[in-house]
Amino acid sequence: MKKFLTLTIDCTQDTTPTIVHTRIAEQLHFPSYYGANLDALRDCLSEVLIEHDVYLTWHDTDMSRKQHMLQDIRALLKRLCTARGTAG
Repeated sequence: MKKFLTLTIDCTQDTTPTIVHTRIAEQLHFPSYYGANLDALRDCLSEVLIEHDVYLTWHDTDMSRKQHMLQDIRALLKRLCTARGTAG
């Protein structure tokens, strides 16, 4: 049976790509070598999804919607979690 993890990103506080990558790495227990970029996120999250179901909660703000990199991160997370049936 897979374990369940919740990933919560609150863009009222986590407002830069660097902070968001840090929060993701902390919450999903990524390895210390995590590269904090979209390719590394895709690789590490794919590994996590093998062992865990991940429920994604993304609290968005107008400011975060204007940051292209934050929206890229959100889109990748949603796509990967949805592909595994765990996006919320």
